[in-house]
Amino acid sequence: MSANQKGKYSSIVPLNAGHTRGSNRQIYKPEFCDTVRDLAQKGLFPESWCAHIGVTMRTMFTWADRYPEFCEAFEIGWHLLADFWSKEALNSVQGIGRPPSVTLEILRKRFPSTYGSNSRNTLETFLNRNKPNQSGLEQQTTNVTQLSDEELARKIAVLEERRAHESSRD
Repeated sequence: MSANQKGKYSSIVPLNAGHTRGSNRQIYKPEFCDTVRDLAQKGLFPESWCAHIGVTMRTMFTWADRYPEFCEAFEIGWHLLADFWSKEALNSVQGIGRPPSVTLEILRKRFPSTYGSNSRNTLETFLNRNKPNQSGLEQQTTNVTQLSDEELARKIAVLEERRAHESSRD
């Protein structure tokens, strides 16, 4: 294979070039929860969270699936982001900072469930949250018959850990 055929990232040399591929993987640390919340509070989006921690978005999603505290930090991060950008919108309409049209476009693209044309983050959604099929929110379902025993056991373990974490907060 010629140098031109290796791909667009062939000229990038990892910092630990002498190590095997697996050694460059970032290992989860509970302090990443604080990192996510801190960066979100500054208005930085998940792409920046990934850059600061040194992982891909897929890794962050995997951590959120495996570690209940990280899942919670990620969700809180989104709420902190929404709060930050709502304040930015208020400043924009008061003539402070960027033009309101730019801020509104950011809000529409990044928070479509609140600022998009089909908003779901509304008082009505909150009031209907416990009514079956009336919340307006899609529920994620998994066909368990298509999972291997190992995948099913892993999902059950994650759910049990999440339940234990949530009950310890109460």
